[in-house]
Amino acid sequence: VGVRGRNRSEVIYQLLTYHDDLSFPNLAAVLAAYDLGLTRLEAGDWAAAAEAFGHALALNPADTPSRLMLDRARAALAEGRP
Repeated sequence: VGVRGRNRSEVIYQLLTYHDDLSFPNLAAVLAAYDLGLTRLEAGDWAAAAEAFGHALALNPADTPSRLMLDRARAALAEGRP
């Protein structure tokens, strides 16, 4: 993530260890789907990325990072990025 006033990007992590099945349903499966989505995004496979992030959201509709990445993948598809 680019940080204003800095010359280099900073890595941001989301703390997940405090979650349980009640606060984050299907955590392990969502993380696996999200990881697949990131891998496909990095490869430029927008359709597969959108499918993976969509699967993550089906497992936990409240997962904001998956929603954000799904929107990005769909935008890339709509723009016809190679």
